[in-house]
Amino acid sequence: MGYRNLNEYTESAKYSQLNKNYLEPLRKKEFIEIKGKGRAARIFITEDGKNILKFLPK
Repeated sequence: MGYRNLNEYTESAKYSQLNKNYLEPLRKKEFIEIKGKGRAARIFITEDGKNILKFLPK
């Protein structure tokens, strides 16, 4: 069982992985807000998200 090339995934599968691995953990920690669904979704950084960026290395 090998890894698949990223180009082999459907757009839906790519979004699902992005959401599961990155967006959902950030949303649960209240660093981002997601407004809307699907292609119309917009991601906004919260005040907590802005504050945590001050502590991350550049």
